[in-house]
Amino acid sequence: MESDKGRGAIANKWICLYLRHVQKTSTSVAKKRLLAMTPREKLDVMLLTEQWMKETGQTLEVRGRPLAQEPKGNKAYSVNLPIRDIGKLKQKSEESGESVSVLIRAAIRQFLGE
Repeated sequence: MESDKGRGAIANKWICLYLRHVQKTSTSVAKKRLLAMTPREKLDVMLLTEQWMKETGQTLEVRGRPLAQEPKGNKAYSVNLPIRDIGKLKQKSEESGESVSVLIRAAIRQFLGE
């Protein structure tokens, strides 16, 4: 299927949902029928599936965060620094009373212009 390259798993889920509903079968039977289809048959069924989904208002659950949104919260990220820089950071940390990680985050924000 031409459009399967980028969204194959989603297209297969749509087809299984369509087969389950229209043919009144179980998920395992729908998957077996999908696996037995030729690429041409998959394309034909996908066109029917898209039409059925529009007509019935069916949608699949979207997983993961939307691409347009920025991630929220903190995520650990490892950074390798030269020993001399770590020594300087520890010295600045003692002078300012802030932790080394706070100084690193502040330097990154300053570099990024935030």
